[in-house]
Parts: sequence; structure tokens; C-alpha cells
Amino acid sequence: MRRYNDAYAYAYALTAPTLIILVVFMMAFLFAVYMSLTHYTLLNQVLSFDGLAHYNQVMHSPEFWESAWITIKYTVVTVTVQLVLGFAIALALHELTTEHRILQAIVILPLMIPPVMSSIIWQVMMNPSGGILNYVLQPLGVNSQWLASSSTAIWSIALIDVWIYTPFVTLILLAGLKALPVEPYEASLVDGANVVQQFRWVTLPYLRPYIIIAATFRIIGSLNVFDEVYATTAGGPGVSTTTLSVEIYKMGFQGNLLSYAVAIAVVLFIVVLVITQYLLRLWKEEEEH
Repeated sequence: MRRYNDAYAYAYALTAPTLIILVVFMMAFLFAVYMSLTHYTLLNQVLSFDGLAHYNQVMHSPEFWESAWITIKYTVVTVTVQLVLGFAIALALHELTTEHRILQAIVILPLMIPPVMSSIIWQVMMNPSGGILNYVLQPLGVNSQWLASSSTAIWSIALIDVWIYTPFVTLILLAGLKALPVEPYEASLVDGANVVQQFRWVTLPYLRPYIIIAATFRIIGSLNVFDEVYATTAGGPGVSTTTLSVEIYKMGFQGNLLSYAVAIAVVLFIVVLVITQYLLRLWKEEEEH
């Protein structure tokens, strides 16, 4: 009986940190939902109930929909490029011999630099007048305004995001490649499959769960992007790089509309939660398959 109780106590001790984090998260989320239903500002710190007024305001706000569209475009482009590049780099690293494994360490270097610092470095490199990018690309006739133009700013930040987080995708997919069984490849060789057919019918199906996990993390990160945007353009020029997270910051701390900003944050959280649940269900189906 004592050993039985000790096992239960050990199990509770292991799950306690997770439960505590879950409880704290739920308390913060429920308070955020309640706060979004009130009229609360930095100057008037009284939670007077206001119903769904802020959510109605969000749904009818042109600024919200514009920032949502910017965020969607940014997410689609960055996640797609990161998955493609990450896959290509992972395949290349997987074929390296032991003597060249130092390249793996070099590839993950961007992950070791804080995103804000990386963004500032790229901001200097993208300076239209003295940045190294225009200097290097000038012989090719490229003289872009990069972050200074409303037409190129969001894609310049997307380039920064790709540089920072492609190594993250690479590491996940490289781990998947390392875990691939040898038997399906040997069977495909017996059947006369070439390299392309092996990639299509063996590598991709086995890597699909890893691809889904990498996509899930990067979709969450891109939908919530703030550091790279605020460190480089702070949402400008104009509102051309004002993503949802930047819009939340502007409304809450610059516009003194905290409850309205929290309402946007709750909407964003629900969207991210739905997408995440869908992708995790796909991942579970792939794992079972």
C-alpha cells in the first residue's frame, strides 16, 4: 500500500508544474476576456462592464482588418519560405559526412541571436543610403528602399524572419530525417525507384508529422510577430507593417484603449487556437497512420 501511495505521490509531483502553469494561464486568459468586456484605460482603471461593445468595434474596424490582412500575407509568405528552405537545408545537412558537421552549427547561428538584435542588424544592413545590401546589389541594378518604403517594408521584415527562423525548421526536419527507417528505402531500391520517387513516396510521407509540427510552431510565431516589426519599422511606413500584435500594442499603450486592445488579443488567440488544434489533429492522424 505504501509503495502504491508513493507512486501516486511521485506522479502528482511530476504533473504539478504543468498543472500550475495551466491554472495560471487560464486565470490570465479569463481575466483578459473579462477585461475585454469592460471599459478600462490607463487613466480610468475601473472595470466598468461594457458588454460586447469592443468586439463589435473590432469586427467593424478597418484598421483591424487591414492589420489582419497584413498578418495573413506575412504568415503565408514566411512560413512557406521557411518550410521550403528548411527542408532543402535539412536534406543537404543530412547528406554531410562527419567532417562537415560543423556546418550544422553554422546553420543554427541565427537562432542564437535574440530576434530584436537580429532585426537591428538587418535594419542597418538595409539602410538605403549606406547599407551593405544596396552596396552589394547595386551592380545588379538593385537600389531598394527596403524598410523605408511602404511597398517593400513588410517583405523586408519577412526576409529577416526567414533568416532568423529557417534554422528552427531545419533542426526539426533534420531530426525527422535522422529518425527515418532504412527498410523502406531498401525496399524502394529493390522495386527500382529513383531518387525522385524515393523522395515522393518514402521521405515525404515519413516526414509529414515533422513538417506539420514545424508549420504549427512557425504559424503561431508569424501570427504573433512583434519583435522584428517593432524593432525595425514600429508598424510603418504609415501602417504598411502594422501586424495584429503591433496594432494591439498601439491601441493599448499609445491609444490608451486597453480593453479594446485586449479584445483584439482575444480574437487573435482564438484564431491561433483554432489553427493549432486543426494542425495538431492532422499531426495525430499522421502519427497514427
